[in-house]
Amino acid sequence: MPVYIFRASNGKEKSIAQLINRKASTLEQYEGTVYSVMVTEGIKGYIFIEGPDIQSIEKVTSTIRGVNNKPIKNQPVDLSELEDILVPRPAIEGLQEGDLVEIIKGPFKGSRARITRVDHANQEITAEIASSSMGLPLKLHAEYVRKIS
Repeated sequence: MPVYIFRASNGKEKSIAQLINRKASTLEQYEGTVYSVMVTEGIKGYIFIEGPDIQSIEKVTSTIRGVNNKPIKNQPVDLSELEDILVPRPAIEGLQEGDLVEIIKGPFKGSRARITRVDHANQEITAEIASSSMGLPLKLHAEYVRKIS
């Protein structure tokens, strides 16, 4: 089945996807117009909708606020292009000793740190805050940091 990408209000993708799903499943006139609706954390402001054809999907999305009624490029997306989005990757992937990272969660949020050790089994890193005069090691989950360089 073809999958189309629609632009949605930034930050409201989940609620818009729920509205589309509810509308397509409850109203008889829209029955069979939408097979699935997908929102991903990695791509903000976009909704992926699967349906039989573009006209039937546009019928559902036409009355919902916050979603553009026309899909991007007016053509379906090949599922091989979505493979990277659909397969979750571990947060620790790509982090190595010596990398400079920014802490994005927790009490040290906004601080920069240098990785001193990577524990792939537990998805944890040990890092030292770069601006600190004494090297205090911090154990952080890999999801709490973002690689800078």
